[in-house]
Amino acid sequence: MTKTLTFAELVPERDQFELADGKKIDFLSLAELDAIDAARAIQIQKRIEDIDTKNLTEDNAGALNDALGDLIRLVLPDIPDDLLKGLKTGQRLMIVRFWGDNNQAQPEKNGAGQE
Repeated sequence: MTKTLTFAELVPERDQFELADGKKIDFLSLAELDAIDAARAIQIQKRIEDIDTKNLTEDNAGALNDALGDLIRLVLPDIPDDLLKGLKTGQRLMIVRFWGDNNQAQPEKNGAGQE
């Protein structure tokens, strides 16, 4: 049986972030990141994971906030600068978790995406 891959499958429907004024901006999906941006996202996620959140100091709290902002800027590129700067760490975590929960890497079958 012949299978068809459609362009719509390559660019999945985007999740959105609604601003206070009701305007919606799009998240980029994992599938939309090129190799450089995907590598950047992985590096930022590693930075976030490496921060000891159980023993936060001013230094690593600032590093956590910066890393979360970097990841948000990558996956939500149209977020206004003033809004991103004003977000508290907990709010940044909520955005990153939302994106992460909706962009889990799909395991490939037979190592090459084939059945």
